[in-house]
Amino acid sequence: MNHIIGWWEEFIVWLFTFSIATLIVAMFVVAQSGPLRSGSMQPTIEYGDNVLIEKISWKLGLRPLQAGDIIAFNQPRKLYKRLIALGGQRVMIRDCYVYVDGQPLISDKFNHPEHPDPRRRCYYNMGRMQPGVEVTVPKGHYFVLGDNSGLWTDPVKGEVTSMDSRFEQVGFVKQENVYGRIVLRIWPPWRFGVP
Repeated sequence: MNHIIGWWEEFIVWLFTFSIATLIVAMFVVAQSGPLRSGSMQPTIEYGDNVLIEKISWKLGLRPLQAGDIIAFNQPRKLYKRLIALGGQRVMIRDCYVYVDGQPLISDKFNHPEHPDPRRRCYYNMGRMQPGVEVTVPKGHYFVLGDNSGLWTDPVKGEVTSMDSRFEQVGFVKQENVYGRIVLRIWPPWRFGVP
């Protein structure tokens, strides 16, 4: 009988240790979650929403990053933006529209249904971009914009609302600086869903 209890206790300790190790690997390799401390993706992701960041499928080529994805990257600090164009594509902002390869971004994959007029409003500060001038995204890079990037500064707080590819501080995002894709809003519960 003691032999069975000893084996059972050993199994429980092994299972607990394995579970903790799996959780740690999952948190650092496969996915991570945490709150976003930025208003640049509103209303898609509100300030303080907790999101799940998937970190591996696109690296393994199972689902490559695509225009319309919300990516997480370090450049110059942790930022979260919508992927607008891939390396080799041409981007232009003109007459309050973003164009990729000559086509305006009016597709639903770029436009969150809760947003009043996403990608179809004026960009008051173009940063380093010139209105109506096309730029080509270098190979191995991405062009990103915040969903709330129509204004450069919050009129109430005077803070930057979207630091994105229009500005030198971010510029074209290098592939190696991307560490994940935001796949789910997990908190608060009433905002649970795919962003």
